[in-house]
Formats: sequence, structure tokens, C-alpha cells
Amino acid sequence: MDLPRGAFRDRDFLCTPDFMHWLNGDLRSMKQIDPAMTAPVKQVFGLLQTFITGKPLVHGRQFHILHPEKQDVWELKTVDVRIFGWFHERNRFVAVRGASMEQCKNDGYAEFRNEVVAYRAALDLDEPKFKQGAKIDDVISV
Repeated sequence: MDLPRGAFRDRDFLCTPDFMHWLNGDLRSMKQIDPAMTAPVKQVFGLLQTFITGKPLVHGRQFHILHPEKQDVWELKTVDVRIFGWFHERNRFVAVRGASMEQCKNDGYAEFRNEVVAYRAALDLDEPKFKQGAKIDDVISV
């Protein structure tokens, strides 16, 4: 992702091949709920730019941990889009799945949370595979 002049990477946003496929496919054809709002793809790229450059995120509105908290699955979100993943280390998010807000409303969050947990468990990573902790300061610098 290209950053504007004078902006620097402060956090890492990593993603799975399936997430990249969604980002370059389904997200681009997704329609916004309110036609007066920004297109979902622009919402996501704005959120990613905010995340990567280390700007403050609004807890609850732009990101939060999913319940049960002990699974350490986080959601980054915009008005129309949800991104599910985990923090491998502080300031290093791994995105596994993206979905529309409507899809999450209809299907519930358990499917997305479980997909992240299963994907992370299958990876051959050194322990700990994820940054544990439900507090904001545990996972990102603010």
C-alpha cells in the first residue's frame, strides 16, 4: 500500500492469500449500505492507512476484541466492512477474513472468529503464535 508523502509505517498489516483474494475481488464489488457514504473499498483502504501509519484508532468503532476474549481474535471495522484476524506481536496484525457488515449480521461472528483461530492454529509458528491480552495497549501503540 502506497502511503502519502510524509507518512511512515508504524504498524504492520499482514494478510493471508485468501484475504488478499477477498481484498482484490469481493471487496471491490461490495456496495455501501448508504449510497451517500464512501465505497467499501475506500473505507478499507482509509482504515488500513490509519492503522499502518500508527494513527489512533477508535476502540469499539474501528477495532475491538471478539468474545470470548481468551481466543485473542480482533476485528478491524468500517461502516460497511469487517476484517478478522489476530495480533502476532504488538503492532503486527494478521488479517484472515473480510466480510460485509450485513454478512456478519446475518451469519453471526462465531464463524469468522473460529476461522481465524483454526487458521492460526494450523500455522507452524514459534510460540506464542499471538499477542495475548484484551487491552488495547497489549496489541497496539496508541
